[in-house]
Amino acid sequence: MWPSAGLRLGLYTPFKHAFASEEGQDPGLIGKIGAGIASGAVAAGICNPTDLVKTRMQAAGPGATMGPVAVMSSIVRQEGVVALWKGTTPSMVRAALLTAAQCATYDEVKMLFTRHLGWEDGIKTHLCVSAVAGLVTTTVTAPVDMIKTNMFVPGGKQYSGPLECMVDIYKRMGVRGLFRGWGANWARQGPMTTLVFVCNEAIRPRLGLESL
Repeated sequence: MWPSAGLRLGLYTPFKHAFASEEGQDPGLIGKIGAGIASGAVAAGICNPTDLVKTRMQAAGPGATMGPVAVMSSIVRQEGVVALWKGTTPSMVRAALLTAAQCATYDEVKMLFTRHLGWEDGIKTHLCVSAVAGLVTTTVTAPVDMIKTNMFVPGGKQYSGPLECMVDIYKRMGVRGLFRGWGANWARQGPMTTLVFVCNEAIRPRLGLESL
């Protein structure tokens, strides 16, 4: 996840500038959402093999002894190189939604706090804004997480695509089924989002880069 996360955040700012109508101008909420979708989708497409390997290793359980290289070699040997990009569509959709929710929310809420509510652009603001971004991100990505997990796990029901998987989950568990595990996802996504943005705000200025 971390290679993808770094690439998503790294691509967000260039895409945000590309979506602005004029150089140096704020692209607005729609432009920021577009930048998040583009950067997330591109990063997920590049990093899908590592995501697939991680999911296979988690599904194997605690008794599994194969490392990531061995798992990847096994996938290529048994299913072909193309199999490393299995589930790319839901991964790209999830990453696009996650980045749009995460970065656009952080960007807009931070601007609200600093420009309109008079908060200082400091650690307190970064913590509060990233907490809001974590809640939004968890809610937006929960249905896609369920779909992706059901499609990735080997030995499970085979689906022709993410739409069929979503319909199946809905038929079996209803709308709540698409948000199953929200609390556990937030327990992971919330602190991670806070850590990522607080560190990002601390590191980028030291590298001569603008913050989000």
